Amino acid sequence: MKKSISILEIMAKKYGSMDYADVVWGLELVNEPLSWNPNNFTLNKEWAQEATDAVRAKAANRNLMVIMHDSFVNPKQWIKTGEALNGNATAETARFGMDRHLYQNQEDSDSELNQDQHIEKACKWANTDLLGRDNKLPVIVGEFSAATNICAYPDYTTSAGDSCTVEGCQCSCNVWIEQWDQPLVQATRKFVEAQLDAFERGSKGWFMWSWKGPGAWGLQNAAKYGLIGEKVTDRKYPDQCHNYF
Repeated sequence: MKKSISILEIMAKKYGSMDYADVVWGLELVNEPLSWNPNNFTLNKEWAQEATDAVRAKAANRNLMVIMHDSFVNPKQWIKTGEALNGNATAETARFGMDRHLYQNQEDSDSELNQDQHIEKACKWANTDLLGRDNKLPVIVGEFSAATNICAYPDYTTSAGDSCTVEGCQCSCNVWIEQWDQPLVQATRKFVEAQLDAFERGSKGWFMWSWKGPGAWGLQNAAKYGLIGEKVTDRKYPDQCHNYF
């Protein structure tokens, strides 16, 4: 772990210099460290504090954000670490923050949800998985996706899973995105917009994973095939989360 910090110091000296201040917004200490055996959450928090201090000591750019992945633990459990590292900073001036990755296609339970249920879960993220834009510990959604495991029907209803027998039904995981009909496009765009509404409410920013990912995994495809608007503020389906915030 000491070796990791020494490498971060080299990175901070170069990319935390004023020469890169208009390009490099932040430096992430580590991506997706485990919080369970053989690692542990307490060790991660202690290391994050030590690494942040080391990066700050080497970076000339005092506005450089230092980001730590949440270790698959709710950001609420990082608040005390944030207080120690951000001190009296406000939500606007805090320079230590969390990276949270939010997907609805990684767990078996997610594959049991129809799209309305995926949307409901996304809306709840603003309160369950994020801390709010005004919190003194900024949370960045560093990864999310448009992809869910659903099937869309000609009547615009959806079901969970990867198979259906109704004529005209399409399932997102086994139909090329170029061949998606409007019901599947609409269901996916609704989900994307609900996520963005939750992120705008509960986080300090977001990044889709990734730019050129296949199918609904890529921002490039999302823009090309109508899963997201031309502007990040465009909404075809506004106020989907009005019951949650």
